[in-house]
Amino acid sequence: MLKPILSHDSYHIEYPYVDKNDKEGIFVKRVVMQGYPACIFCTARDESYWHDWDEIVSRFLISSPTMNTLKYQQSNMLIAIKNGLPGCIQQDLVISDEEVELARECYKYVRDEMRQLTSITIASDIKRESNLIWIPYSDYLAEALPAEKGTDVRMTKRIFAFLNVVTLASSQSRMKLIMGIEQSPIADLTDLQEVLYMTYNLTGIPSYKLKFLKEDFLPLYNSKTKPDEKDGKVEKMKAVTSREICDYYKAKHKKSITTAYPDQ
Repeated sequence: MLKPILSHDSYHIEYPYVDKNDKEGIFVKRVVMQGYPACIFCTARDESYWHDWDEIVSRFLISSPTMNTLKYQQSNMLIAIKNGLPGCIQQDLVISDEEVELARECYKYVRDEMRQLTSITIASDIKRESNLIWIPYSDYLAEALPAEKGTDVRMTKRIFAFLNVVTLASSQSRMKLIMGIEQSPIADLTDLQEVLYMTYNLTGIPSYKLKFLKEDFLPLYNSKTKPDEKDGKVEKMKAVTSREICDYYKAKHKKSITTAYPDQ
């Protein structure tokens, strides 16, 4: 139900809604929505087999948090601090009220700076002024980003939008391009680095599958220098078999997996 709302590019959208009451019976209402929605989609399952997953990926930035022993240990320690120490000590070890207030003031400062730079006025529709920042490397970035399907274009728009926001948020420490009365903050490579960090997983592949690919499959694949040869027959390309992967995994992790592991 949310997919049409998450796809629109207009500041105002209108759609009919069928309602019913005792006085009028069935009638049509016209619903007008204003603004751009912010939506967080959370799930504890692997949804990559869901039939709507491709549409979800095209509308969201997908991030699968990596869980490891260090994180669990740190979580246990935080629970121990919160439940085992007096409040005054927690203020020093975790976060103090003064730090929270300082963070709030920093947020207000950045918010006011961005509002002053954007100067967006709203009438019957949103009125956008000229682009507010200058990205000197925009052409190189456009050439480097994927461009094989429609969703790649949508991701490119997101990356450039994030780059605008990150640069504006840091405008007080960025060099400016001055043209007449306009002052445009200049996006530097640290801004791009921050954006790529936020959008690192463009495919939405679950983290455990990426980990298996990087830590197990690729090392085994790269260890081969040529295609396999058996009974005088040479394979067409260098490759690894599912049995080789299982044996490699068992030798490395001291734990067995089946040939169906990637689909589990």
